[in-house]
Amino acid sequence: MRPDSWEGRRVLVTGASGFIGSHTVAELVRRGAHVAATTRALPIEIAQVSIKVDSGMETGIAEFNPQCVIHLATKFMPSHTEKDISSLIESNIEFGTRVLQVSTELGSIFLTASSHWQHYQGEIYSPISLYAATKQAFITVAEYYKVAGLDFRELTLFDSYGINDFRQKLVSILLQAAQSAEPIEMGDGNQLIDLLYVSDTVSALLMLADMQKNIDTTYVARSNFPLTVRELVSKVESVTGHEIKAQWGIREPRPREMIQDWQFGTQLPGWKPEVSLEQGISLCWAEVTAGG
Repeated sequence: MRPDSWEGRRVLVTGASGFIGSHTVAELVRRGAHVAATTRALPIEIAQVSIKVDSGMETGIAEFNPQCVIHLATKFMPSHTEKDISSLIESNIEFGTRVLQVSTELGSIFLTASSHWQHYQGEIYSPISLYAATKQAFITVAEYYKVAGLDFRELTLFDSYGINDFRQKLVSILLQAAQSAEPIEMGDGNQLIDLLYVSDTVSALLMLADMQKNIDTTYVARSNFPLTVRELVSKVESVTGHEIKAQWGIREPRPREMIQDWQFGTQLPGWKPEVSLEQGISLCWAEVTAGG
């Protein structure tokens, strides 16, 4: 990927207020792209254009006329109740389909991020939650638009982490426990997690979006070095020099956890992670200790 390949390109990012989305927008701006972002609330300050998610969204997208759409908007729920069904369908299927429609009409490249939660035990498709099922339903809808001529690209991600992570994911929780020295209730700690630092996640997304031909393969971006939660706790303790008072076996495990590595898909060619787990944890620890 040429360093200047994004200079001046019009790129629409959905989910720009999310963790991966905000880092993606920042990197695109750094590379000189002209970035628009969809937003349900306040404007996305770092983007040059903010497009409100309302009845006029398609008009706003058409006026911006993106050459590339990076679709990262998603509603994540590890589990759901009956009242969550409508919002999951609206956020993960209906909203994305509206963006697919206008992207097809405009001839944009369309890249979306899928989840390894769609692939229990490495199956081609076996969802571990309704969230994962709605993600796969969106991919099924996108097949229609591919037939209609859309240049559609899919990158499946495992777990991400990094600075400015407001999601209260495991790495952040463990770092907070290391700083506070407060006990933390854990499960049995035997499930596997495959962690990718957010800058490596973004570099994979931009590499796939920048490929010069239609992509028919579903690519995967991951570290390929999964470790158990117990091993992750030890790693965080080693990097920070602080003990984590993990109380093992208190939390009930979620159904369909990754106990053995899930192997599926094709690793994105020409891409590899640049930030090791130790380096990434160190960057996040520096943010925590600085009060960030």
